[in-house]
Amino acid sequence: MEQKTVFLKDVTDGYVEVTSGLGKANPRSVLIVPLIFNEEVFGAVEIASLRVFKDFEVEFVEKVAESIASTISSLKINMRTAILLKNSQSGQDIMKRQEAEMRKNMRELRQTQIEAAKQSEQFISFTNSVNHTMIRAEYSVEGILLYANTKFLQKLGYSSNKEIEGQHISMFINEKDREWFDELWTRLKDGGEHFEGDMKHVSKTGTDLWTMGTYVSVRDKNGKPEKILFLGIDMTESKKQSLDYSGQIDALNRSTIKCGILSWR
Repeated sequence: MEQKTVFLKDVTDGYVEVTSGLGKANPRSVLIVPLIFNEEVFGAVEIASLRVFKDFEVEFVEKVAESIASTISSLKINMRTAILLKNSQSGQDIMKRQEAEMRKNMRELRQTQIEAAKQSEQFISFTNSVNHTMIRAEYSVEGILLYANTKFLQKLGYSSNKEIEGQHISMFINEKDREWFDELWTRLKDGGEHFEGDMKHVSKTGTDLWTMGTYVSVRDKNGKPEKILFLGIDMTESKKQSLDYSGQIDALNRSTIKCGILSWR
């Protein structure tokens, strides 16, 4: 894959169509930005628009693409290092370093999304690209679901927004977690600090969806919280492996103590 941004201003008819509630139309420009981190290509973001992208919009999408690629790279590294937990407790330190790197990337993505929200009319195309990459939902400050993207619906087992639109966020939270989550939500709607970290949601079938996620208050022009934004990356498989490896290590440690072994070779 070419490791450079491709900006098409003369789009051939039939190349792609932009669809909306008003119908379909050929785009005036197409922007293709590779997802590159440490000279490794992870994919690409392709955005079509009914107008020609401005230079600062192209630069913005390139920065976001780099941040997304960094997150994907961290996830892949994190999955590989998890295997080390089977052989040594030192693997836990590696996992913590990888998790810290992932949290750093999540902070960068969160800041990027906040900036995009401030200029939402100019970055609608970018928002669409984020929807193809991350789990995203918006709630009123009262906790009522206003919008959920396709990733959110797929991961939680719903077929359309109609199934859950207008529902309270508590339907996605495990009953055991609701007390601390209610406290978190109170801080968010009062304009307090955002939440960032591991988050467990409940799907339509009752299964757990683990995400590396962030909840943040989106403020109006007067600085008052008007809605709560959620962004997340599916970490279910990684979390299951981590819990499984931790359980194996705990069992091994108990066995070691029981047998009187004082050192590892």
